[in-house]
Amino acid sequence: MTQIIYILSFISLLTFSAYGQDITITQKDKKFSQKEIIVKKGQKITFINDDNLAHNVYTIVDGKKVDLGLQKAGESGELTFEDENTYRVRCAIHPRMKMIVKVE
Repeated sequence: MTQIIYILSFISLLTFSAYGQDITITQKDKKFSQKEIIVKKGQKITFINDDNLAHNVYTIVDGKKVDLGLQKAGESGELTFEDENTYRVRCAIHPRMKMIVKVE
């Protein structure tokens, strides 16, 4: 039973769900602070560059690239998803930086 609790706790750390409130994702050490999040339609996600390197957050929505542009250290940008879907969010500068946004 204890092992199941530990496994569920670990899974909850990997998937972050915050219904109804705005979400902040930081970028540090060439990683997003969450690997996967679940949001409601229209919920705002703020991406803050908390790294000493520049980043460039983007995703594909309806076949078109949505790009927050170059974010220098300390800068931020926002994304809002209006359609239920699963989106892959990446950094155009650091290809290993990626996360999933599930919109319900």
